[in-house]
Amino acid sequence: MPSESSHVDYQSWDKKDLIAKIIKLEGNKKTISKKTKNEKPQKDFDYLTRKVVLKFSYLGYNYSGLAYQADSDVKTVEETIFKVLKSKKLIKDYDPKTLAKLNFSRCGRTDKGVSAMNQVISLDLRSCLKTQEEIDNRENDTKEINYIKALNGSLPNDIWLHSVSLNCDSDFDARFSCAYRHYRYYFKLEKHMDLNKMREGCKNFLGVDNDFRNFCKIDGSKQITSFKRTILHCDIILVNEEEQVYCLDLKGSAFLWHQVRCMMAVLFEIAEGHESPSIVTELMDVENKYPSKPDYTLASDTPLVLYDCVFKNEADIKWMNASDFDTCKEKMNYKKTTNDSVYSIYYQELIRLEMSKNLVKFNSSPCIKFDDESRKVSFDIASFDSNYINLGDGRHKRISKVTPFGKRNRQSPFEEVNQKWRDKKKAKKGSS
Repeated sequence: MPSESSHVDYQSWDKKDLIAKIIKLEGNKKTISKKTKNEKPQKDFDYLTRKVVLKFSYLGYNYSGLAYQADSDVKTVEETIFKVLKSKKLIKDYDPKTLAKLNFSRCGRTDKGVSAMNQVISLDLRSCLKTQEEIDNRENDTKEINYIKALNGSLPNDIWLHSVSLNCDSDFDARFSCAYRHYRYYFKLEKHMDLNKMREGCKNFLGVDNDFRNFCKIDGSKQITSFKRTILHCDIILVNEEEQVYCLDLKGSAFLWHQVRCMMAVLFEIAEGHESPSIVTELMDVENKYPSKPDYTLASDTPLVLYDCVFKNEADIKWMNASDFDTCKEKMNYKKTTNDSVYSIYYQELIRLEMSKNLVKFNSSPCIKFDDESRKVSFDIASFDSNYINLGDGRHKRISKVTPFGKRNRQSPFEEVNQKWRDKKKAKKGSS
């Protein structure tokens, strides 16, 4: 390579020397950039922490369920919350090992598409107080970080933290301290649906330790062998008289996977006249009538909401709102990025409802009726030229004929499902 001086005549250099010079300069550039890059040293997470119980609402339509899935890239409600907690330096990280150290627990796991109004999780979060004595003094609770304000400003429009508790004991567990879960499943009652028979079917769900193996989805990986659950309350109640919206109002100590949606699917079959209310009791008779589940279509996920979670020591829990903290000045919770509030979201959905009615008006069909004066929409079964299954979300699954539950194909008993999973796991382990 030619010798270099303050003024180099690169035109005299051949191709090989020019390439070598460029490579050398690129290498120096990388070295310089590493030395001059102004990076702040990562501060250790050495703050005091405290148990914080978070109560929040979310619309689950855009999420693959509540629970954080560390081994998957799917978007979940918990992961969305964890990311904000980490960005606000309220937790160091949210990998499974760290969550275990933070004593994390959740009350009710909801599936893809399912919403919640009073979901509860508990974990240790950073405190702004300086000593453990200050944290233990309940008079200092209002001086703590306003967790509600800190999170809501950065969470998306479909997740809202509305209450926190700072006075729960160290042994409080969001799952095991829960006395009962309260679910609701919303639906529009059409004129041909039998409300009284639905309510009669609801009564048959009530009781202690009924067997719900035929009202759930069996997962071999869970190896569940007991399907007995207690239903404390079950009824159909009116929500919106003008639009004829009702809901299944359900309270129970614990629920199986897809249990509420299976219960609702059977109630829809009763309402449509495909089955009598006694089918509920018959499906629970696993010794004589239905030792395994007959095939039936699961009700839709979107109308289901975890409405509330009530705890065994509920009277002792002090729930705080954003306005209870000393640092709160706002009169209304809102999203900093979009300036949305819960009112603006309601308002937008209300306008969308009217837009959807216009859509029906100008695209109606013989079985979809629109009353221009009252702006009410209804489904006319007499004009629907097929048998169908009511899926609970306005869709009707066409079927050639309605087959009674007693004559339908049966799914494998849970013993076979569990054994098949164990065999598969054993074979996979042997081949590795």
